[in-house]
Amino acid sequence: MNYERNKLYFLPGAFKWKMQLVFICISIFLLILGDKLPYEIRGLIEALAWISIIGCIIWIVKNSSDSVVSDAEFDKAVNDKFKSIDILQTALDKIGLDEDQVREIPPVFFNGFRIDKKALEKIGRDGKLRTSMYDITALFFSDTQVFMYQQVFDMIKGTKLENTQEYFYKDIVSFSTSTKSSDKDQDMKGVSTFLLIVPNDEFYCSMSNVSDSDGIINAMKQKLRDKKS
Repeated sequence: MNYERNKLYFLPGAFKWKMQLVFICISIFLLILGDKLPYEIRGLIEALAWISIIGCIIWIVKNSSDSVVSDAEFDKAVNDKFKSIDILQTALDKIGLDEDQVREIPPVFFNGFRIDKKALEKIGRDGKLRTSMYDITALFFSDTQVFMYQQVFDMIKGTKLENTQEYFYKDIVSFSTSTKSSDKDQDMKGVSTFLLIVPNDEFYCSMSNVSDSDGIINAMKQKLRDKKS
């Protein structure tokens, strides 16, 4: 996967373009001052200036299209990464359980762009908020505990973070959700986050790309109420 190209979705090559224009301006300035330069170095300076101008123009023409990454291209990169992960088996292996041990209710799978202070953000042309970090989370329910496995991957650094947690039902304060939206852009499609709260701690994951998330959350809340009653 071309992680450097993914970076262009959030940080287009504007800085590199500005640098090329700066080099061109400096070169033109040197050409204008050509008559005032010492004769011994005038030819060399003028040659270098023309080389710089031509080189910058070639770079701009060559990179004019490559510097743009569309919403669709970035989404495809994320989906390819997502599909490469067997989340069910990976989660069970990391947690160290058999699927038969966690059949209290069907496993729950969440995934989506992650709100994180380390992540870059961009509102796409389709109004959807995307970030440079994506998480996939699996939750399993035994008779007494909730087990969680989470994988967070960074789409521009190529790194991943794996996290496993387990909580007893009696220690869980609540399940809740939150959504990041924008007052400036009313049409922005925000990022929804699931939170599992325990005393002095909380576990959170994105659930933006999950259908029927409300139904899933309600089923989990009901199971929590049943276990606490």
